[in-house]
Amino acid sequence: MRLYQYLLGFSLLGCTAQGPPPSPKAEVGVFFGGQIQRLSRVEVSSVKPPKIGFRVEFPEGAHLGALRPEISYEIVRPGPSGRRVTHKGKLLLPEGETQLDHVLPFDASYKLGVWNVRVVHGEQILADRALYLVPPRPSSP
Repeated sequence: MRLYQYLLGFSLLGCTAQGPPPSPKAEVGVFFGGQIQRLSRVEVSSVKPPKIGFRVEFPEGAHLGALRPEISYEIVRPGPSGRRVTHKGKLLLPEGETQLDHVLPFDASYKLGVWNVRVVHGEQILADRALYLVPPRPSSP
């Protein structure tokens, strides 16, 4: 009996519990110099609009498997007549990469105001942020 308990205990030592894989991290903001600035208020110039978007980073060494992870996003922005406009999209993580950068489309006809950006991986919400887009301040003489 003792030999059986010894062998069972020894075999359990070799088993390691694997928890869930580490979650990816997401940031929403303005791309500037290769970084994301997490601003809540963004001045938008018609001459040179900012590059607003998000970055999703999967942990280094994460075993992503044969399938490339899919990232979903949703943008809710001001629309005509005071209504809100929703734009949804899906992106795949580039093969062999652990980081995904996406610049949101911005047309001069889009209205300024509160833009909500949500980034999702599977069922997990990675980011859900509101950005307040405003016209630039007049420059002082």
